[in-house]
Parts: sequence; C-alpha cells; structure tokens
Amino acid sequence: MYWSAVTMFVWTTEDRRWGLWAAYTQQNQWQVYNGDISRPFRETNYMPELFVSWRPGIELGGGWQWNLLNVGYNHQSNGRTDTLSRSWDRILATFGVEREDFALLAKVWYPFNYKEDNPDITDFYGYGSLTGIYKWRGHSFSLMARGNLSKGKGAAELTWMSPRLLGPLRAYVQGFTGYGESMIDYNWNQSTIGVGIALNDAL
Repeated sequence: MYWSAVTMFVWTTEDRRWGLWAAYTQQNQWQVYNGDISRPFRETNYMPELFVSWRPGIELGGGWQWNLLNVGYNHQSNGRTDTLSRSWDRILATFGVEREDFALLAKVWYPFNYKEDNPDITDFYGYGSLTGIYKWRGHSFSLMARGNLSKGKGAAELTWMSPRLLGPLRAYVQGFTGYGESMIDYNWNQSTIGVGIALNDAL
C-alpha cells in the first residue's frame, strides 16, 4: 500500500489560530503478489477535503490542553464504475487534546450520498473514530479504533514511527485488523501489516 497526502492553507489569521484548509489524500494498493496479471494496482482511493481549523489552546485541568477543532467536508471514492464503485461524502468534526507526550483525537462524521454504491457502509465504518498518539524518545506510537458498536463491526490500526533517519524521513510499521482498510474492502474483514517511509510524524 502507498498513500500520499497534501494539505495547504487557503486562508489563516496571522497567529494561525483560525484557518481554512484544503487537503487531498490518495491511497494506492498494489497487487505485488500476483505476477500472473502483471502486478497492477488493486485499488486506489481518492479523498479531497475542505475544513475550518481552530487552535483553542484552552487548559482543561489535570495537565490536559484542548489544541484542535476541525470542522469540514470530505469526499472519498475509488473512481470505479458499476458494481465496483464505492463512494461517500461526510461532514466531519475532529477534536484534539494533549497532555505532555500524549495526544487524543476524536473524530465524528455525518455521512451522505452513499446509499447507491455502498448502502451499508456505516455498519462497518460507523460514525466516528478515536486515535491515541504517544511520543517517546523520538519514536511515535499510535492506535486508531473505529466501528459501529451496535453492529459489532469495526477496525483497529496500530502504527510505530521511528525518529528521523535522513532529513525528515522516518520509517514506520503499521498493522491493521478489521473492516475497511480500503473502500473496496469496506465489508471484508482482514488483517494486514505494512512497512514504509514517511515525511511527517503523526504528532
């Protein structure tokens, strides 16, 4: 799997506490194990976004600080046709709090425009996710969980990211289990592990 993400600001205040941002994320999955059909891309997912961001910087007590609130819209699809088409639109809100070397991100979303391609997608993705990130001596560890508790379906993703190795480059190892690693697999339960190089840390 290969993924890339680009985020740029459209407008911000001078102190950057308020801003309007645009982002684009693309996830490609190579079928490298299948030499009989020349190892093509198995799946590509596209996700443009537009969101307003606020950096509150509010002390919550106990060492916790509220440092992030994003509200916006994104569209996610795989660009295919007919029975292989997968897509949905979402209004999202992300809340982020920090305490020393630990951050907690809670994301909730309201989905729409999905019932034609994948009418039961919320059974597997649910309506939100929770991610914890911990930094230790330059290493970064994160755990993401999401799903629909009423349906008993969901997913978890555990990531380790190294300190900087060369310039901004970092190595990472990522394990995933559950539903929805890609849109074509939203209703397929699988467990995978991957390694790669990243330009940015999660925190």
